[in-house]
Amino acid sequence: TGDLNYLTSMVSLQSHVMHSNALKGTIPSKLAAVTSLVQLSLSSNELTGTIPVDIFGTMKGLNVLKLENNYFTGNMPDDVCELTKLFLKVLSADCDLEQSSLY
Repeated sequence: TGDLNYLTSMVSLQSHVMHSNALKGTIPSKLAAVTSLVQLSLSSNELTGTIPVDIFGTMKGLNVLKLENNYFTGNMPDDVCELTKLFLKVLSADCDLEQSSLY
C-alpha cells in the first residue's frame, strides 16, 4: 500500500508496473518529470481523483498506459491522444475512448 509520490524523484525510470498493489491517493502532477517512462501500469489499485491535465505531455515515449479498475473522476487529459507511440491504452472497463471519458 502507499501513494505514488516516490515516483516523482525517479526521473530515469522507464517502466513502472504496480497493478494490484493497493496504491491509494491521486496521481501526482510531478510525475510529469519522469519523461523517460515507456510503460506505466497502475491498474487495479485504489487511486482516486482526476488525472492531472499536464502529466502525459512530457512522456513522448510512453507506449503502454494501463489505468483501469481505479476510482478516477473527470476526463482523460487531451495529452493522452497526442502520445504517438502509445499502442496499448487500457483506461477503464466502461471507458468511452471516443470521448476520452473516465466516468
